[in-house]
Amino acid sequence: IINNNILINKTFDYDYENTITISLRLGCKGEVVYPSPFADEESVRLPFNYFSQGINTIKKNNPNINTILICCDNFEDEFIKQFEIYKKSGFNIIFNKKDTYHQFCDIINSKYFITSLSTFSLWGVLLNNNNCYVPCFNHNLSIKKNIGTEAFYINASSTFYNMKNVTRIYI
Repeated sequence: IINNNILINKTFDYDYENTITISLRLGCKGEVVYPSPFADEESVRLPFNYFSQGINTIKKNNPNINTILICCDNFEDEFIKQFEIYKKSGFNIIFNKKDTYHQFCDIINSKYFITSLSTFSLWGVLLNNNNCYVPCFNHNLSIKKNIGTEAFYINASSTFYNMKNVTRIYI
């Protein structure tokens, strides 16, 4: 119902076949796992390596991929600069500075989507029928404490692992 009736913008402004879309929720701290499941005293983001693994996996299977589209809520965050390394490999890096609604439309219409730790991304996986890449924590079964939204994401992502369009990226 949401996909068919509310998200009326079905266009994708980029080369659909050759674009990887990445969602980063940096401004609202959606990327920050705090308190961290890794240690009580640290605050940890999804490592850049997680996104690199996703990009490299997609590129290996699709050599014509040439664009990385970054959907984000805070383009001033230093984390974004790390993606510049892919320019050396011939990628176009596009910062999708559309409003949230239009970024979300791009996410659900993208052919290759790498999620972040956010419910925004979870909805993107749910409504995107293409290739979605989600984090899989090696220690999922050992997490016993409630860590808020991230706990929801980690638990809910287990459900999404069984969807036909989801690939796990192990952290």
